[in-house]
Amino acid sequence: MGFVLLPPFAQSFAIKSSTQEIAQQCWQEFEILQFTSPTSDFTAFIEQGKHYFNDAANSHWRTAGLLYYYSFMNLAKGYLILKSKQTHQNLTSKKVYHGLSVKTQLPVDIASFEVDISPLQASGAVNLFAELYEAVVGSGWPFQSNITIKTADILPYCADIGDEVERLYNIRTMLGFVQSLIRTSGVPINIAWFEAVTDAATASRMQQIPGWALQVITLEQLTYEDKFELLLALKRTALSLSSKTILRGNQTSKMQEKQSLVAEVHHETCKNLNGYAQPVVYWDDDRPGWYFVPKIQIQGTSMPWHPMLSDYLLSFVLSSIVRYSPHVVRPSTKDFLLANAWCAQSPGTTLRYFLSLSTNPPIMVRRLS
Repeated sequence: MGFVLLPPFAQSFAIKSSTQEIAQQCWQEFEILQFTSPTSDFTAFIEQGKHYFNDAANSHWRTAGLLYYYSFMNLAKGYLILKSKQTHQNLTSKKVYHGLSVKTQLPVDIASFEVDISPLQASGAVNLFAELYEAVVGSGWPFQSNITIKTADILPYCADIGDEVERLYNIRTMLGFVQSLIRTSGVPINIAWFEAVTDAATASRMQQIPGWALQVITLEQLTYEDKFELLLALKRTALSLSSKTILRGNQTSKMQEKQSLVAEVHHETCKNLNGYAQPVVYWDDDRPGWYFVPKIQIQGTSMPWHPMLSDYLLSFVLSSIVRYSPHVVRPSTKDFLLANAWCAQSPGTTLRYFLSLSTNPPIMVRRLS
């Protein structure tokens, strides 16, 4: 028996360890990009995004939301240039709108606050959010006219404030933390299969992926070797494993080299999880894992999603509340607590996602303790 720790991504990540603060290291990586990328046209947008971000970090959260939104909007423009989805000339000389707007409203809380999202193109203009969506998830924006969403639609897909959202609004997170590996067997090795450990709700959603047979394995069904390898590979205790659900894929059996067999199972795993698996930006060697992100439901349409898009939209919500509806976030309310929690946690994660999406191979930054 044996195992290989391979996250379900076609491309490996470049882990950059630093003694700097995470955000400052991220900005430094962006600066290095201007010397290593085919174009440096994105640098003005990244630089502007950096100034907004740093100003936001030193501001009260009531105004930080507005500054973070403008930071992310500039990062989005730089990212689209890096991915050859846009040019500097287009972004500065043609009609490029935010693609997001709000109407006058009296919401009872942040969760019920409404945002209008425009289609990719309208009246000769390009709308930034729809274009960002397409570049991030690799799928077309499915709506040909304006749509309206509530903040409650995206809150379950925010990576850092899932606990606050559930406790304050009774909305459960849809992001599932998964630890997985490819296990092998045989002498010589001729069998390999995918195995994962996660919570019960996420395991149930993973079993609904079309065309992928994943079987729940109970602790009683595990052999001594099974338990030993899972605990060793995923750095878990037996007690922590008892509260999780174990999924196992079909075995692939072929007489070929171990490396080729593992590569075949990994390729099939990446194919099955395409559009569902997203990296965790705060990579932890002691707890390696990734997010399972089920498709989001917006106006009856099932769409692939990325947690960074939720934080981008939530920054726009907070910026709109600051400008037009400051009464929504009153002291000593759950909205006050949520906005404060988001500003304290999520912008750093969003910055790290923008960096990983903009670099090749994707860069993950972590701080040396």
